[in-house]
Amino acid sequence: MKIIDFTRKGNVVRFYLGEKTEDWGWTNKDYVDSNGNTPDWLSPSDHFYGDDWDDVPYEYNADLVYGRFIKSYHDVVFDYDDMLIEPAYGGHSNSAWSKNDMVERKIPCLVVLSKETRLKAGYTYEWMVEDFEHAMHIKGARLYYLGDDESVLEA
Repeated sequence: MKIIDFTRKGNVVRFYLGEKTEDWGWTNKDYVDSNGNTPDWLSPSDHFYGDDWDDVPYEYNADLVYGRFIKSYHDVVFDYDDMLIEPAYGGHSNSAWSKNDMVERKIPCLVVLSKETRLKAGYTYEWMVEDFEHAMHIKGARLYYLGDDESVLEA
């Protein structure tokens, strides 16, 4: 399965997973609505997406991936001293990114900097990491992209 979206609370990230199949594409054919029924409108899709995924900035516009694409999720608890950086992080009031930019792998959905990585790169304090664009180029940063195989979550 592949990462198709994410949410976070502090240093806990829920990665939503989906799977593209030959007959249903990214749609989870076992999807049921809140009443436990398979909706009549459920159909195959070659893409996974959510509401306003084409809008910038993603952090104020994009909703979670539609439930019909989610097959599972994987919660990852990062170390207390890890710095988790989303594209919205930094010295700007709005990011320049949409969720579609993440789907197209123009940017990662999350950059993780361990304390050791920051110190090796000369960033004694977290505030020294200026913004997302800067963080994703720090040597040793862990980058998570939409479309990555779930196996990256085990590392």
